[in-house]
Amino acid sequence: MGGRAHQIPQLKAIAERTGARFLHHDGGIEHGSSLLPGLISRADVLCFPVDCISHDAVATIKRLCRHLAKPYQPLADYLAKQLGVPVKLEIVADYAGVIEGQRSGQVHIAYYSPASYSRAYVTGVKAEPFAER
Repeated sequence: MGGRAHQIPQLKAIAERTGARFLHHDGGIEHGSSLLPGLISRADVLCFPVDCISHDAVATIKRLCRHLAKPYQPLADYLAKQLGVPVKLEIVADYAGVIEGQRSGQVHIAYYSPASYSRAYVTGVKAEPFAER
């Protein structure tokens, strides 16, 4: 649910490599909310990034998940459960904050543009890309 359009192919590939089927709804940008009940009824779990989905879409999926008895998890919660460690989502104002967070060991997973990843890499951040455009 939701997410940045250019990341959808990578997320789909990651899901399919684990044997999962990837269903996607853009959170209401182009896909109508009338599609949500059918998609959610077919899902085993619903994950979404909290930084790029509308509040209305979150409220709708939360209500539908409760009604359909489907797990509803922001992505950070899902990662924490799967990894077995606490996951804290931090939204920073710019890539410099992400780079500094990784350099200090406070940030373990980050979204980078190609230019910001390059800047992080040349400044010594030990970052390994796991999804590319």
